[in-house]
Amino acid sequence: MQESNNMVLPEGEGVATPKLANCSTGDGGDDQLLLEDVNRVLTNITDEEQSQRITLSRKQIASLVGLEKRIRASLSKQKKDIQSTITRKQEQITRVRRRLITGDSEKRVRDFAQEAKVVKTVDKFAFCLGVLVLCATEYMVLQHPESFGTYYCALVSVMMALRLYMYAKSGWLYFVLDFCYWANASCFVSVLILPENDRLWRLNFAVSNGTLLGALLAWRNSLVFHSLDKVTSIVIHLLPGLLTFIQRSSANGKMCPPNDDAIDCSLGIAGSILEPLLFYALWQAVYIIKTEVIDRKRFMADPSLQTSLRWLTRDKKNAMHKISKQVCRIIGVLKPDEDFDPEALKTKLVFWIGQLIFTLVTLLPTHFLFAHQELHVAYFCYTFAMTVWNGSCYYFEVFASRYIQQLEKQEAMSKASEKEN
Repeated sequence: MQESNNMVLPEGEGVATPKLANCSTGDGGDDQLLLEDVNRVLTNITDEEQSQRITLSRKQIASLVGLEKRIRASLSKQKKDIQSTITRKQEQITRVRRRLITGDSEKRVRDFAQEAKVVKTVDKFAFCLGVLVLCATEYMVLQHPESFGTYYCALVSVMMALRLYMYAKSGWLYFVLDFCYWANASCFVSVLILPENDRLWRLNFAVSNGTLLGALLAWRNSLVFHSLDKVTSIVIHLLPGLLTFIQRSSANGKMCPPNDDAIDCSLGIAGSILEPLLFYALWQAVYIIKTEVIDRKRFMADPSLQTSLRWLTRDKKNAMHKISKQVCRIIGVLKPDEDFDPEALKTKLVFWIGQLIFTLVTLLPTHFLFAHQELHVAYFCYTFAMTVWNGSCYYFEVFASRYIQQLEKQEAMSKASEKEN
């Protein structure tokens, strides 16, 4: 055997390792057979042969070199897998930290800190807008009452567009099916389409100064200037009453012109209760068809969709929720420890009937408000004063503590952002 074609092992080195350990390289049987051949050769070496040189053929050498390459490739692959696992765990930790700080696992802390500054800017803009709306409304009432209808339609249109945008992002679009929007739509019809229809104006007077103003008091709406949502709620509940008050009392009003004796200047039972209740019943029928028939499958598939009914049944601090639950437990509709289930027919009937009773009660004083202007002014001023009072309570009891907490959270986010950088 020629020496150039063989690898010669020094004496004694061939017996230092009697067997080679099995090593999985991913090539299956070929590597296993090669290892068995090498182990067999080393095992069968006699004592006499141990003192001699061990020679390997070129084929065996090539096989061992190939085995070494495959082992190295396997180790390299395992190293990459370990590094990939470590990277994946680090990304999971980062996502958890982001979710705890920002509420979104995909949003960076530094981006969220920047958004906090944007939120401050939006709040400042909303505050300025709220104050300007108040000043502009006062100016239009005192200086140009004949153009207040146009001003009302323009203002409500802009604020409703902003609300639709915000509610679409929050999944609250079904809130715009509420009765207050239905009443505002009727006022739009009176201003833009049927300005000479005194009967429709009277219907709007009863609904706006009865149910909408009553809702402001019942739901404790607050005049919070920096909150665009709260300012919008005040506008859509308060301005229809102001619009119909101007139409009722001003010289240019369409509801009851002072020089036209042919028009009966009173609401009566029909105008103050019966017609508004029919108007309400029509809205309720449309609302039930939309939510309980047309979109029923959508509501069943997505419990996160919000409606007024779902909100009221879950808001245990709400006055209507408390009163309805107490009455239902007294008359036996609910058990002593039973809560409202927003998907149960029993709960829906309770709140539909409760809203009907609320509407009826708030319509009762409209006849007197229509007949006595001084009483109307006093009631309107009282309602507006309560929204201002609720707003002051919000600023000093709620907003101040939340603002301090927000500043502390922003400081923590800034520190986390610095660490992230």
